[in-house]
Amino acid sequence: MASSSSNPITAPYGTWKSDITPDVLIQGAQTNELIVDPVTHLLYVIEARPSEAGRCVIVSHNLDGTERKDVFGADWNARSGVHEYGGAAGAAYGNVLYFSERSNGRIHRIDLNEQGARPTPITPDSKVLRFGDFAVRPSNPTHLVQQDVVNTLRLIDADTSTMATLASGADFYASPRWSPNGQRLAWIEWYHPDMPWEGTLLKVANVTADGAAASNTIHIAGNKGVVSVQQPSWVDDNTLVFLSDESGFWAPFIYSLLSQTATALLARSDFAEPQWKLGSTTYAVLDGDSIIFAQTSQGFHSLWHLSLQNKSWSRLEVDYVDIEAVRKVDERTICFRGWKLDSALAIVKLVVDKSRLEISVIQPPSSRIDPDDLARPQGMTLKTDHGQPLHVIYQAPKNKSYIASAESLPPCIIHAHGGLDFLTSVAADVRLRERLNSTWGIVDVNDCVEAVRILGQKGLIDLKRVAIRGGSAGGYTVLQSVCTHPSVFAAATSCYGISDLAALEEDTHKFESRQLEKLVGGTTKTAPKVYKDRSPVTHASKIVTPLLILQGKDDRVVPPNQAKIIVEAIEERHGDVEYKEYEGEGHGWGKVETITDALLRELAFYEAKLLDHKPHVLA
Repeated sequence: MASSSSNPITAPYGTWKSDITPDVLIQGAQTNELIVDPVTHLLYVIEARPSEAGRCVIVSHNLDGTERKDVFGADWNARSGVHEYGGAAGAAYGNVLYFSERSNGRIHRIDLNEQGARPTPITPDSKVLRFGDFAVRPSNPTHLVQQDVVNTLRLIDADTSTMATLASGADFYASPRWSPNGQRLAWIEWYHPDMPWEGTLLKVANVTADGAAASNTIHIAGNKGVVSVQQPSWVDDNTLVFLSDESGFWAPFIYSLLSQTATALLARSDFAEPQWKLGSTTYAVLDGDSIIFAQTSQGFHSLWHLSLQNKSWSRLEVDYVDIEAVRKVDERTICFRGWKLDSALAIVKLVVDKSRLEISVIQPPSSRIDPDDLARPQGMTLKTDHGQPLHVIYQAPKNKSYIASAESLPPCIIHAHGGLDFLTSVAADVRLRERLNSTWGIVDVNDCVEAVRILGQKGLIDLKRVAIRGGSAGGYTVLQSVCTHPSVFAAATSCYGISDLAALEEDTHKFESRQLEKLVGGTTKTAPKVYKDRSPVTHASKIVTPLLILQGKDDRVVPPNQAKIIVEAIEERHGDVEYKEYEGEGHGWGKVETITDALLRELAFYEAKLLDHKPHVLA
């Protein structure tokens, strides 16, 4: 670096040299999931390792952060393929660990009480079965309940490798949770064409001691297409807590099986986000009185303690602003994945006592970046001409070795996040989610364009140097944006984005196979013109913005043909498009070489299209 923070260089935005390289960004492993053994209170972490082609490894941790150890060897990959997005790939009970093996989809068990034990399969060898979201029965730890890709709720006897169906008929199941005495099972189910944030049902049933059958099933909460519920947890054998968006926000409710009544614990606050993956948790029941919740507001999280006895809420003063995977360790302790404004992901332990709060780090961030070089996110609600609030997270350039010249404005990259819930980035109000129905490809695009206009008016960005990027559904927004607003963006990057809606309806996987009916406003049979008009490939001739398209060859969510058809359409008229397809990658990047190439390729693309100096040279 040519200077220091005590004597910064004055230079235009976009010309600053940075110490943040791909190696810095991807060093170490990515922590995907936390698993806590409710008997031993030991913590297990599922790590995705880019240096090992994205292999997911289960690592045991002691809670003071002084010791960690891989549970199995290099031949194993703990990852679930349910719904393609996976999640909840493991569970632990009494030092026995269960996990879904990526290569064959089978559940394996490893008894850590035995020295040198290796994983052994407990489900049949099958090309069609996948398993995830496990729940071990407290009254009989050899009974394991999970939901599979065939979408039934099954009980597996780990000793005999036999399976019994406890619930079937719904299109999807998630979140099976045993009562403390193991006699009842709660779960979430939902039906096409709903996604889990649009309408789900919470049900409870009695399960026989041998696990052969469920009976006396009752519907606790939720409504098809109207009310979404998620994350059921037991307070005791007769009391459930869950999150419901009945009020317009995902807020906590408590349900008594004895009185068969549900009571709202708080109304207009969000304590959850759309559940794309299995096993997401934003709260933990510590005992019969205390619950710790992660609340979402303006794109940031905060931790709150609820006393059920006093019905009182108190904020816990922590400086983590992004909080995921909240897990109970014991009756006073939780752990979670947390990010601060100026540091990367850490695994955090929090001890809650009446007189004090103890915070410690189990696993520190693997990426060490000087906080003075980090652009801090700022939540903004912009005022638009159409009257709708526009929620954005703005990050201004920051580098301790530079200050901007007086006349300089920063180039801007608009990031349209993935997932068909764009309007809930920083506010999960149901009304904002529903605003996307029948208008996908219109309102999301208009919001991106409005953000550019307003930020430009505020003097925060250089309107001549604006790029837009996004992945998956965000990639669709990118492609639609450059089709419908060709003069706004100087460059655009689509990662595994959608270009042909009709082809997507035909090719995509079960989990997302019906959501276009609401988002587009019909099917290819009932609304063929809308599907054609909203498909970027239809308007490829209008694309004048330089375009970079990155795609995984093995992507089953957005297949490679979605990228290829629009690349071919642009190339036919000699347009400016660059295409890179990555071998062995799916809906996202897992390998270190892919992540490195994608980062450098995108950086070089922006330098070439937005800036005056020469781009990085790729090997």
